[in-house]
Amino acid sequence: MAITWRAPTSAFLLLCLVLATCEARPRGAPGTVVGQATRTVADIARHDARNTKRDPNEKIFNVIDFGATPNGKKISTMAFQKAFSAACQWKGKARVLVPGGVFLVGALILQGPCQGPPPLIVQVSGTVKAVTDISEYADGVWILFDGVNGLVLTGGGTLDGQGAESWQYADCKTNPDCQPLPVSSLVKISDVHFINIRGTTSSNIGVNLLCSHQNPCQNVQLANIDLHYTGPQRGLPLSSSCENARINYAGVQNPPPCR
Repeated sequence: MAITWRAPTSAFLLLCLVLATCEARPRGAPGTVVGQATRTVADIARHDARNTKRDPNEKIFNVIDFGATPNGKKISTMAFQKAFSAACQWKGKARVLVPGGVFLVGALILQGPCQGPPPLIVQVSGTVKAVTDISEYADGVWILFDGVNGLVLTGGGTLDGQGAESWQYADCKTNPDCQPLPVSSLVKISDVHFINIRGTTSSNIGVNLLCSHQNPCQNVQLANIDLHYTGPQRGLPLSSSCENARINYAGVQNPPPCR
């Protein structure tokens, strides 16, 4: 897993793609202000570690209620799409819940703007696995948030890009007609918060925020990020790269923050 932004348009690619595996684990730690300056990163992390429904006014959108099957075999892409769309259209506080179990999903395009007050929380408590058939990813993207501001990704689960199963298709050096594997790529984004993200990255640049001068990434929150390089060139130090991005840090930061 790598956290990556690249900014020619107004969309946001979620961190874990086919070449990576990551985990989002609750871990309370000193934090910075999130969203509307009423909750800290630490508040959300501590609360999410205790229970699912934090706020009596918050509506939970459980992907199972929209038809997702937690057996790791049946593809649940449409159910995830419907759950997110319903949460995004809700005019109150909303949380998308991926409960315990293993969910198999293909390419997701999750679009805003959303109707409710930020942040929209996406809680991954189970395991989300990417479909390994690369023909499912016409745009080279696994999960794309488009036009969603005030997003919080948290939980105690795993986003598994199934990289080992996909590397067999990485034949672009010898096959001119190959289909490139999905890669980490992102764009203009504001008010996005990554909390308690642990896992591995196939790139030695674990956090790569490439935003345009005209549309800089603003109010990006990184709290308790712990990534480890598992690429082919063992021993490379893990680093961060940032352009035109305003970032607030809290807690553990591996790789080290951009300076």
